Amino acid sequence: MAIVATGKLNLRRGPGEGFAVTAQANLNDQLTVIGRNATGDWLQVIHQESVVWVAGRLTTIVGALETVPIVEVKTPTAVPTRTPVPGFPPVGDFFGYGIRAHIASNEDLDFVLSRSRELKFDWLQLDVRWDQIESQKSNYDWTLWDDAIGALADSGLKLLVTITAAPAWSRSSTTDKDVEGPPENPATFTTFVRQFAQRYHGRVQAIEIWNGQNLWYKWGREPLSPRRYVDLLCQAYFAIKAVDPGIIVVSGGLEPTRMNDQVNAIDDTVFLEQMYEAGAQRCFDVVGAHPYGYNNPPDTQYGFVDPAEPSYKNNSSYFFRNTLEKYHAIMQSNGDTNKRIWLTAFGWASDTNPPAGFEFAGDNSRQEQADYIVAAYELGRRWGWVGTMFVSNLNAATTYAESTDQIYSLWREDKPTLAYERFRKAQAGP
Repeated sequence: MAIVATGKLNLRRGPGEGFAVTAQANLNDQLTVIGRNATGDWLQVIHQESVVWVAGRLTTIVGALETVPIVEVKTPTAVPTRTPVPGFPPVGDFFGYGIRAHIASNEDLDFVLSRSRELKFDWLQLDVRWDQIESQKSNYDWTLWDDAIGALADSGLKLLVTITAAPAWSRSSTTDKDVEGPPENPATFTTFVRQFAQRYHGRVQAIEIWNGQNLWYKWGREPLSPRRYVDLLCQAYFAIKAVDPGIIVVSGGLEPTRMNDQVNAIDDTVFLEQMYEAGAQRCFDVVGAHPYGYNNPPDTQYGFVDPAEPSYKNNSSYFFRNTLEKYHAIMQSNGDTNKRIWLTAFGWASDTNPPAGFEFAGDNSRQEQADYIVAAYELGRRWGWVGTMFVSNLNAATTYAESTDQIYSLWREDKPTLAYERFRKAQAGP
């Protein structure tokens, strides 16, 4: 065993400072030693279910290293540095308060407008389904979004729009059309995104390219592929920047998951690493993230124990803080030192009778939901590398009552929750 003997210990991919940092361990963390390099000054250890390397001199060793096997590792390639794209100035480098909202009708629009004025958040996030606008190729129906985006922008809100859900005509013949999925040819998506950016230029400040692309049901049950997603992202990025370099392009928010079978899911940190390996760095302004906190307070980390609520503690994906710190470490190791992480969806569900698979919501009282969200905003603001944070959500309970999103809503049973009231009384977002 190795016990961390410094305030923050870098965890690396290999035995040496030339290897990328993937995360950090804290003072007095206990690490299981499973290997060492030939000279014994670097140790291969297990940290939060990941195999990483640490500098032995920064730990206190318990036991004899002589019995630990020597592990051979190839010399690393150089860590890349960020290469700005000529003509596209950095954007999105600020902190902001936002909230997710759902609009499926003019009635929803009226509700969102009135409540947004009351809460005074700076930003609003909206999901826009491509398949509902262009259900037939080259036949567009912009009616709902002309009304919604026009009214919301006129009210002074800044808008992040998440574009997902390829229409059936654009998808592969082998895709599962019962769930959302990508287009077979990314050029069809590029055409749509370009038209969207042109139509709402000056009214939409940021566009997120897809979300949950590391999960089967967001990728049409097709083979999950960071490289294919990056192709989609890059083509969309350059199309948007050709319309307006000032529009913030957000990479699709990944879903934290403990699964990594490459069929149902790819671990979000693995997916993000592979996005960088596929060249994504030049194709987004900020990284999108969905760090939901389950039944764990936002400042706790993997290893946190609550005897009264023992479930959802055995994986780092259940912890708001772990998810974001791992993403930040990956960005740093790939030279993205100046980009921020935008939380395009985050929150804590609260429900006395939660649906199957969401039992954690029963552990969170409405008061805890409010406290955790407020604390998360403060934590993100204090870190300095988090950008705009969009709490999920305002009104899924009224717009999509059968959706599991409704257990996160700040407006439930036709009345405001404690979290809603807390933000309303603040009169300026959280």
